[in-house]
Amino acid sequence: MAIMKNVVLPILEEISTGEGTRMELHDRCKDIMTNWPQFKRIFSSLLADGLIGRKWSTMRLGQADQFEITKEGREIVQSFVS
Repeated sequence: MAIMKNVVLPILEEISTGEGTRMELHDRCKDIMTNWPQFKRIFSSLLADGLIGRKWSTMRLGQADQFEITKEGREIVQSFVS
């Protein structure tokens, strides 16, 4: 539960401010998590849990995917913040 409050929740809060690529989101979360490999692991688990999702896939255009918080992720953030 401590990891949820200290790491995962702040990452979800930052992602809820707007979409971006995985690297852009990591750059915005550097004060929370500076370790890129660990951020990727947490990001992947949030993606697998359905708390964040791909906004659209642009890999065919040679650009990185854009990610955003899902409705379920937003509800979790609101339940902890409120």
